[in-house]
Amino acid sequence: MHHSARSVAFSSNGQLLAAGSLDRTIKIWEVGSGRELVTLQNGSMASSLVFLPLQAVVAAANEDGTVTVWDISQTWLLATLPCSEAPSPTLAINVRQSILLCGDASKGLIHRWDIKSFEPRRDIPVPTDTAAGTWKLLEGGDLLVREDQDGIIRLLNIVTFDVVQRFSTHNSGSDSAIAFAPRSAKVAVAHEYESIGIWSWRAPEAGSIPQEIHMPAPGVHAVVFSPDERLVAYAAENGDVVMLDLGGTEVKRLQSYSNRIENVGIADHSSVLSIQVWYDAHMEIDLRSGGLAQHEAQVISYDNADLFRPEGQFLDRQFFVRNRQDNLQIESAEGRLICTVVLLDKIGKFVIAAPDGRFDTNMDLSDIRGVHWIVSRKGLNPLPLEILMRDYYAPGLLPRLLMGVALPRLPGIAELNRIQPDVRIVSVKAGPTPDVALVEVE
Repeated sequence: MHHSARSVAFSSNGQLLAAGSLDRTIKIWEVGSGRELVTLQNGSMASSLVFLPLQAVVAAANEDGTVTVWDISQTWLLATLPCSEAPSPTLAINVRQSILLCGDASKGLIHRWDIKSFEPRRDIPVPTDTAAGTWKLLEGGDLLVREDQDGIIRLLNIVTFDVVQRFSTHNSGSDSAIAFAPRSAKVAVAHEYESIGIWSWRAPEAGSIPQEIHMPAPGVHAVVFSPDERLVAYAAENGDVVMLDLGGTEVKRLQSYSNRIENVGIADHSSVLSIQVWYDAHMEIDLRSGGLAQHEAQVISYDNADLFRPEGQFLDRQFFVRNRQDNLQIESAEGRLICTVVLLDKIGKFVIAAPDGRFDTNMDLSDIRGVHWIVSRKGLNPLPLEILMRDYYAPGLLPRLLMGVALPRLPGIAELNRIQPDVRIVSVKAGPTPDVALVEVE
């Protein structure tokens, strides 16, 4: 993934993981297989994420101060809740009370909603001396963290606001990512986007000094404990979500293969679509062939919005290019969607998809990662792109769409036989000659 993961959360059973990214999407992975399942177009960067207990539902506190609640399996937005006039509020779940909480630093309040109906419950005022500092809600919704400029952290009871524990992280930054493991009484704190420190928050013995476990975590933006508290996952600047054991050994890395699009438009000659991805990387798609432009893309600086024109013409047909940040869309002059272009993995790899499901790509069809089918809104059961290759793969699709060529009607995806055979090798035996093997397949 190339668009800077900024928040991360596990589902209560540890089977799913969500990450919010700078491109304003929320991506969901299946932890066991490492598969990316679904991308939610959240509209604002999710700075804090929680899963609702025992549900395929994720809530996000966003950069614009709202809380959005998503049904992952249906990819539906269930609710948008107002939380704060300050950007990037903090979010938590109180499982015992079935309450969703959001910390509103602008008013010094903790807003609460019922997690089934999303009806508001009584707000909790935060004491003035606490509200004046930097504070956030932690997993479980029971404690607050307050971090001073000198690196002092206080764990506070959310009901009485009494100090439960106090210690120094030796970090003067005020924006450290913090996670809490209530059963094992551990706190994880990210340091300067470079490492994670883990402390026990139980009161130390008289005269002893709390010991920190230090683990490298390049580009760390957010950190969370797994539900069994045996692992720490962190969201990194390069977009990966990295899972570590408590000794600091990497045990799994979850990746997405889409690129964040910084700018997109038509180059000086209108037959080239010019795309800038993730700061200064640049590529060009030739509209006449639907493939990469043959010449080498020019090197351009980051501040270059004036180099991109949103409108173009192809054989006298006007179209417009829209940047959706994790993809781009080409629309007709009347506002009709012509196609969506997703940039994958490394520079120069892409998938072009029409509204009817036809697609083209310059990648190996047997190894496309980052784009898949979601049929009948079954967000937790994605299908590989190549499963519908016979009916929907259309080489040279882009110029045909831009020309308005009438394409044959396709059968509905739900009508197609998508059953994949189970194949297993029953036995392997030596053949009649040394260079022959007899393989029995069922």
